[in-house]
Amino acid sequence: MKTLNSQVVELLEGELGFVLSEAEKKAEALDPENASAFVELLTQIQGTCALVGLESLRRLADELVVTLNKDSLAKIVDPEQLKERVHNSLVAASKLVKAVIDTRTDNTCALLPEMSALRRLRGETPLYEYHCLKQVNWPALDKAVATNPLGGEQQEDVKRLLHLYQFGLLDVIRNNNRKKAFVILFRVGKRLEDIAELGAEKDYWWVVSQVIRALAEGRLEMQSERLRLLAAVEKQIRLLAADDPASGRSPYPEGLWRAFVSLVALLDSLDEADQARREEIGVPDLGFGEQDIASIRKYIAEDVGGEGKAFRSLKDLIWNTRFLLDVSEDGDNGAGAISVIEVKEAFTKMANLWGQTGFKGLSRRFKLLATRLSDGDTDDTLSQEMMVEMIDAILQSECALIEFDYMEPSRIQAKEWESRPINEILQHSLLKTAQIAVLDEAAVRLDQIKELLTEVSSGYAGEDALPELESALEAIAAGARIIQYARLAALTDRSLKFIKEVVFAGQTSQLMENFWEVFADGISCLEYYIDNCKAGYLEDEAPLDTADKCLTSLGV
Repeated sequence: MKTLNSQVVELLEGELGFVLSEAEKKAEALDPENASAFVELLTQIQGTCALVGLESLRRLADELVVTLNKDSLAKIVDPEQLKERVHNSLVAASKLVKAVIDTRTDNTCALLPEMSALRRLRGETPLYEYHCLKQVNWPALDKAVATNPLGGEQQEDVKRLLHLYQFGLLDVIRNNNRKKAFVILFRVGKRLEDIAELGAEKDYWWVVSQVIRALAEGRLEMQSERLRLLAAVEKQIRLLAADDPASGRSPYPEGLWRAFVSLVALLDSLDEADQARREEIGVPDLGFGEQDIASIRKYIAEDVGGEGKAFRSLKDLIWNTRFLLDVSEDGDNGAGAISVIEVKEAFTKMANLWGQTGFKGLSRRFKLLATRLSDGDTDDTLSQEMMVEMIDAILQSECALIEFDYMEPSRIQAKEWESRPINEILQHSLLKTAQIAVLDEAAVRLDQIKELLTEVSSGYAGEDALPELESALEAIAAGARIIQYARLAALTDRSLKFIKEVVFAGQTSQLMENFWEVFADGISCLEYYIDNCKAGYLEDEAPLDTADKCLTSLGV
């Protein structure tokens, strides 16, 4: 972090602010033909930033200049995308200047997302924090890891962990149940640290695990380039899980190591043990952290709406309105007693929100109901016919939310959904609601099973836990059969067989040493499959394939 004096701030408010404003206007008409004239403005920005020491914006200007040179322009096939990226970068630059003026501090990493977006447009590798911190002494990764790959005799474990990591990574990318997905990724990282043979390998997987944990806990912001780092880890594990991991390129590139170390360096130590491990590895003290960068980034993102915000608002609004209608029908005042003004306001908001998300039919329906409420009496008394129409509209809305699992669909998906007959929509929604109810119960039972297995494997519980385990697994299998998930039911039956006929029958002596971990991986795969089904990915049976392999290796 760099503190700026009053003279610098005045220059930012005056000359630099004017040039950025001009650049923003010209960016709207930018095309490859007039790029050279635009670069002249960028050169002024570069010079001013170099003069006042505004490193973050100077680096962004450098990336913009490279993006607009002849070689880069020849690679860019979409002029509109070029215009959009350049314009967004300059908007971010203007907001950064406002942040610097307000806080009188600059951070060289503040515009990394915008710089990386420009590099992606050019087909180049992204930038990470360590690229911007040239003066920092980063710890080297022991080259021995390249010749002594992780795994050894536990190669099958690494292959299984690869599948688990892929499942978790896919959910993180989909933004589907990210909390549980991060738990899977963190667990894989810690298991790889345990399997690792060399100290440098253990350090590497410890650093990766810390980054995953920080992303899960919100101590690191989830940016697209950080998601790319998690994807790069999947490629690493794939190399380590290969039948001949020693051949080909090293699974531990120095750049990836530095990228993860630089992210750990942005975090505060959790405790003394955490600090000691950092010192042992050589994680540098940067003098600033993720929160310092976030304090600047909040200026840049202040006008950006969250993805799926309209659907989240609809969920709450529909629930509250449904509650109002239910109370009016069940209350002491009899059917029809309701706050007309409150419902009219809710229906008006829903009409606007459905329109924003592409559901034109629902938008019209709620707009019409809101108009009828405005034209009618306001004595809090409505006809039974009007009440039925309002409840039907709410029911149709609930069907839409359930259909898309509360995730905002594309406008094409919304149009296709509304083109279906209402009876078909209701029937499908009721079926899906029943499936989700069964899957929710299965998820609760699996959590119970995991807790019991932890107690059994730790020696805190014995055969006294069998009735609960048996009941939970039988409930999952029965529910799976009701909704015709035959393979899930069969794997659950095999899990119960392992518990009854192997674990509690004292037949574990012939199994591998880490049989509890293998069985836990199988249970995690069942859990992941259930989450997939709830999110609409029923056709993806890869988790069941891995669960099958786990149980087969355990002899059931």
